[in-house]
Amino acid sequence: MGPFFLFFWACPRPRQTPGDGVACFRGSVLAETRYRASASDPFAALRPCRPLTQYYLRLQSVIFVRMKTIVITGPECAGKSQLTADLQKALGGWRVSEYARTYLNQLPRPYRASDLLAIAAGQEKSYYLNRSHFPNAPWAFLDTWDYVLEIWSELRFGRVHPQLLGLRDRISVDHYLLCAPDLPWIADPLREHPESRKELFSRYQSALDRDGVSYSVVQGRDSARNQTALTALQALDSN
Repeated sequence: MGPFFLFFWACPRPRQTPGDGVACFRGSVLAETRYRASASDPFAALRPCRPLTQYYLRLQSVIFVRMKTIVITGPECAGKSQLTADLQKALGGWRVSEYARTYLNQLPRPYRASDLLAIAAGQEKSYYLNRSHFPNAPWAFLDTWDYVLEIWSELRFGRVHPQLLGLRDRISVDHYLLCAPDLPWIADPLREHPESRKELFSRYQSALDRDGVSYSVVQGRDSARNQTALTALQALDSN
């Protein structure tokens, strides 16, 4: 993850007393205020001190690392969960597992359209819970999110609830990894479309293109598949 550097210059150097920070800025006016901060956390204890109108800013360096949120998406049995786990292991950060599986495995009846809203709420809750626990992590990986629920609803019920269409505004996603259906089909009680994976893949790609979001197609087997995803994320990280 590439850090961001902020540099502040000053000349001459102001006289400092024990516990004082260096001359800093207030708004857009340089050298207006001196700030005091602890050495261990220069932001937690910032408070204004006496004015220093005769000084410019002294050199300071602060490093900010912004978390990047990556969504792994695509049709059924395309290796999404495995890729999510592999990326988290390779790059660090944290991941949100597919909440739909947890929800449907506990559901004592056939699912309805309204259940997709509950699944979306559970996935979102898990995302923000992890984000609050690990605010300084460089990466966040989501095993499915908005497009899966949108296309799932459209395919199964012939309509998409407006709340599902609004999911993209609820989590800021930096990049999508669209998994190609080039892996062998593995039967599973929760999987419904073994013969339609290529058609579904085209739907995902059309939806991503429609919305103009940043995405990469991931294909291949095993390490080659992971390397395709890592290359895409490394290019994202260098921007």
